[in-house]
Amino acid sequence: PTPVYLGHDQVTFKKLVQGQMEKYHAYQEEQLKLLEQQQKTNGEVLPSTTIKEESLPDDKIVALALRSYRDKYGTKHKPIGLVKALQYLLKELNVPSQKPCW
Repeated sequence: PTPVYLGHDQVTFKKLVQGQMEKYHAYQEEQLKLLEQQQKTNGEVLPSTTIKEESLPDDKIVALALRSYRDKYGTKHKPIGLVKALQYLLKELNVPSQKPCW
């Protein structure tokens, strides 16, 4: 069972999501280089299914990271708010807001 308060695990969840996002972005860079190289040599484009979606963090892990951030920095009478939560996801954790369009 998941504990009620997760604020003390905020750094752990943040590092976990950031590590997975670094791998995802590295894989994207690699795929982009391969696309550019193939376009130069053959003039053909690889299908967009070459990006592995399973390399993105699991929704549950992202939710736990967000919940731990909320528990650590928000209170019952002063919650963190939606804008801060989205900024945390997009800027600090580097979770993409949409899938890449190749």
